[in-house]
Amino acid sequence: ADYVELNDDLVVLHGDVVRKHGGFSARGTLEKYYQSCIMGHTHRVGFTAQRIPSIGKRQDKQIYAYEMGCCCKISALYCSTPNWQNAFGIVSLSQDDNSFGVETVMVNNGVANVSTLGRTIYAS
Repeated sequence: ADYVELNDDLVVLHGDVVRKHGGFSARGTLEKYYQSCIMGHTHRVGFTAQRIPSIGKRQDKQIYAYEMGCCCKISALYCSTPNWQNAFGIVSLSQDDNSFGVETVMVNNGVANVSTLGRTIYAS
């Protein structure tokens, strides 16, 4: 699938936009689709947001894009010192409307501190 709709306002996609720094690829994807999204592809972590102001009948809206990092080894044999980060995301979706929340969980040396759960997770 090109993307998966989590609700009317948030999609998950692999992505095909690449920029030099974390968050910049998320920005490029946001500007490509003008849709809130969670993407992979770059193996980096970043976040950006954009307000789309109301005009005419269109209501004010906020859109967000997240680069979610990766869960692979960050020392690949096929590239030299890649700028990758280990991370994953926890998404909370409202049952009442299309609102959502996204927590980016960084994994450093096999340790993830998850605010949503109030726990620290250790790799085995």
